[in-house]
Amino acid sequence: MKHAKHLRVKRKSKAKKIGLTILLLLILTLVIGGTVIYFRPSLLKNLLSHVQVSSQVSSSTKPSSSKSSRLTSSDSNLPKVSSADWNLVLVNRDNLQEEKMPSLTQVGEIRVDSRIAEILGSSLLRLRP
Repeated sequence: MKHAKHLRVKRKSKAKKIGLTILLLLILTLVIGGTVIYFRPSLLKNLLSHVQVSSQVSSSTKPSSSKSSRLTSSDSNLPKVSSADWNLVLVNRDNLQEEKMPSLTQVGEIRVDSRIAEILGSSLLRLRP
């Protein structure tokens, strides 16, 4: 009789431990999530915008038209570049390039690649007090 009572008490205490563990994990998840949202609200905005966009696309009768309008509006903010642009060439041990000596231009007190001289000069002028 005492043994059966002891087993019931043991089961209850084990169930309590499991319940408390789940509750603590839930609270910890809420605290971490709240902290992340507090310090990085943009993450929540991005998540909500993705959820809204995907729900609009799945519920709309013409998903291709909404998708194409969404793509054109976001693509208009991107710069016009080509894969042949000099500053987009990937150089590493898998993509070796022959050594090229760039033409140098004097910007202030330093010599820089002439391809970036104009942009660097205007950036340095904006930074001066």
